Amino acid sequence: MGETPKTALPPQDRAASLEDQIVLTLIYLRHHINFQLLGLQFQVSESTANSTFNYWQSLLREALPASLS
Repeated sequence: MGETPKTALPPQDRAASLEDQIVLTLIYLRHHINFQLLGLQFQVSESTANSTFNYWQSLLREALPASLS
């Protein structure tokens, strides 16, 4: 039951948890800080922060109406 659902990103390219991935994405959308700072905040590399954001952005773009994305 406590298992984190898998995403399309390989494990080495994911933030620690599903919750962290979503929070990272929301922080970027709200504050537009750079991926280097997001990586430091979530203890992942800059490229992992960027990959995580791009993954969730594409999912949100598909799930939300055009007026919200």
